[in-house]
Amino acid sequence: MTKLELALDVGKVQAEMVKTHISGENQTYEWRIKQLDLLYDLIVDNTEKIREAVCIDLGRNPTEAIVMETSVVKTEIGFAKRNLRRWMKPQYVPSAAVIVPGFSKHVARPLNPPGVLIIGPFNYPVGLILRPLVGVLAAGNPAVIKPSELCPNTSTLMKELMEKYFDAGVVQVVLG
Repeated sequence: MTKLELALDVGKVQAEMVKTHISGENQTYEWRIKQLDLLYDLIVDNTEKIREAVCIDLGRNPTEAIVMETSVVKTEIGFAKRNLRRWMKPQYVPSAAVIVPGFSKHVARPLNPPGVLIIGPFNYPVGLILRPLVGVLAAGNPAVIKPSELCPNTSTLMKELMEKYFDAGVVQVVLG
């Protein structure tokens, strides 16, 4: 066994996300809106904790931490919620003449399991994790988040918050 295998049970992480895909619940509009609402609640309920962690890790100005790490994510969540129905709607596309009178359509569906990996940078350790997560959840995909090890307070906080707000089949955080 390698060090990575000792620290992280990849099979367990994957199994939880496969369950989400197999259930099919992540393909519904309601499920996606619920996840976006949970992410919004996570930000609103913990803005002060996020600000403190970012300020400790990076020595950033508190106002900049709030604006660049959380406010932009809340705006993205609102945009995704307003447009989600349209994004999920099947789009009819031209068909080959061979299949006339048939028709073709493009139906957006979540990726196959296990989901999406989001690797966070150190310079904006919350915003550049949560902004992609908005799109991942709006698309109905589970996510594995790997925050930067250069921001230990923020990484630990992200793990705690994600475990508190999301099911393991939706979002998981891997430290290290």
